[in-house]
Amino acid sequence: MDTTGIKRFTIFEGEFALYEASGDTPSSEVFIGGYAEKMAFAGKYGEVLFQYQGDPVEQVRHVSQGYEFEIVNPMGVRVVGAAQAVPSSPIAAFNRNYIFVVAWWDSASGAWIKHSYFGVTLQPARTEGSASGSHGHGGPAMHQTLRFRAQRMAEEVNVGAKPALTIADTGEVRYISGSETVTLYTYSGDRDASVFTPVDPSLLTGRAQMDQAADGLAISIGGTLALHASEDALLVHSFLDGQTFSDSVPRLEFWLNGTRRGSLTQGGQLVALAFMDADSAPADATALRFQDGSGRWLFSLGVAAVAPSLGDTLP
Repeated sequence: MDTTGIKRFTIFEGEFALYEASGDTPSSEVFIGGYAEKMAFAGKYGEVLFQYQGDPVEQVRHVSQGYEFEIVNPMGVRVVGAAQAVPSSPIAAFNRNYIFVVAWWDSASGAWIKHSYFGVTLQPARTEGSASGSHGHGGPAMHQTLRFRAQRMAEEVNVGAKPALTIADTGEVRYISGSETVTLYTYSGDRDASVFTPVDPSLLTGRAQMDQAADGLAISIGGTLALHASEDALLVHSFLDGQTFSDSVPRLEFWLNGTRRGSLTQGGQLVALAFMDADSAPADATALRFQDGSGRWLFSLGVAAVAPSLGDTLP
């Protein structure tokens, strides 16, 4: 393999935070102990096995995805101010939804990775260690293992300043027909960049597809062009404002952080709360960002659909 231009680096440091959440919206940070001595993460697939008559081996079909992870840190409590009578310790609340964010970085190269885990639940902590103290090693005698499960994860990777422990924007593009609802793409991004990733390329066939070119973006539904965007204009057949829902099928729905931001029908109708013209991407943290293959902003879909120009002259 040609390794020319490849720069290797090692992730030395990391930080994490846990937030109580309503859906994908964080509310307050939760205390889960001090520094971590060990962290372990594992993804998992829900599998269904098929074996048809005459097949020599079973076939595996992945039907769901999830994550499990653990944090091991010294058993400790937190005292906030001298007036606090009772110290607090990490507690796993029953039937509570959380968001977990962890970021690792290399201070020398500036490379960093951030994972945001959604739909997180906690299991009661496991506590273990020596009952007689640290035996002269100077470390704590007891350690606790905090155990988590998560429904999905969004990854951000970049080079630059150490990332803040803020929640990554995540979303999805859903295909809805008269007989099925299928997530075709997942979304992660911010005001400066975005990525739509097919869940499984085979799911796109016969349903819908987002095609990026160097100078534009085309969205087709059932083989019919429904939207075309360039750096000059966003073109569809018609617009409907004041809502994000359409009952027309088949259609695409665009979701961000658990909220539907708009819909696009096979007939080329774009449905959004409002429509605006702008020369650059809006500073809207609730918007999905659409760009061409060169990374240029084309339009956003949030509290309003925003593009350099809006037109109903789709070819």
